[in-house]
Amino acid sequence: MRREDVAERVADMALADTESPARALTTIRQYTADRLAEGYPREELYAELDRARDLLEERGAPDEAEDPILDVMDFLVGFCSPGAKL
Repeated sequence: MRREDVAERVADMALADTESPARALTTIRQYTADRLAEGYPREELYAELDRARDLLEERGAPDEAEDPILDVMDFLVGFCSPGAKL
């Protein structure tokens, strides 16, 4: 999967579930876990999540839309409980 596709896909997921942040979090977390399982480099994946946040800003999304992405970024680097780490 190309890098551009990851950021675009994550931004789309965040926007699709603005009414349900918990569902967006679950969806983005699973998508991220799947990319890791496919061998996507952790550092590059983190950068793509950050790029997805930029895309949300460019699209004029509400600030809350990036919250699930920020949470998944925390899971990715281990800034969470041990059971939540990706």
